[in-house]
Amino acid sequence: MAVFNEDTRVKIPATIQFLRLGYEYQSLKDIDLHTGTRIVVNRFKPALERINGRSYSDAEIQAILDEVHLVIRNNDMGRTFYRWLINPQDKPVLVDFEHIENNNYAVVDELTFGKEGSENEKEGSFRPDITVLINGIPLGFLEVKHPNNEGGIQAEFNRIVIIVFLPLMIPICLFVKMVVLLKVISISFQRTVCLFQNSIHSSRGFGLL
Repeated sequence: MAVFNEDTRVKIPATIQFLRLGYEYQSLKDIDLHTGTRIVVNRFKPALERINGRSYSDAEIQAILDEVHLVIRNNDMGRTFYRWLINPQDKPVLVDFEHIENNNYAVVDELTFGKEGSENEKEGSFRPDITVLINGIPLGFLEVKHPNNEGGIQAEFNRIVIIVFLPLMIPICLFVKMVVLLKVISISFQRTVCLFQNSIHSSRGFGLL
């Protein structure tokens, strides 16, 4: 029996579209997650080694993660971290903008974000439908709603901004989420819009409906 819900109509087709573009799927079952930054360590370490041309010990990776955590806790809307991303200077390169094929691209569904990485949504955390990972770093997220959910997208946006972002001011996604994505990812807005407009058709094509 076919199941008609937000997952089958929108989230799964959206995730599949990322896979078509060459992204990998990161399962929550085998994820090595740094609690404070929500960086996926099992993708972060090999990606940094590849784009920086050197190996890193676990202790060195932990030190980099600790520095990232410190930087994103600055009350500057993510500007310091953004400068690190685009002009690392004496810091490790986190994203290769010159040779984008060197980066690791992945998506993960239902990854929870919150204060100090809390998994408890009652404490002001939120869980995007889809999180985009570049080299294991969560640099973008998508909230998907089916077409007839009037006001659903705006209501979720208000919840995230008012309840989560403004009080905490710490998630990586706040300032750099789309700036970096637009510079790194070859996704056109037109294809993305068409994906959501034709989500039901896409689902049928993959045998989901």
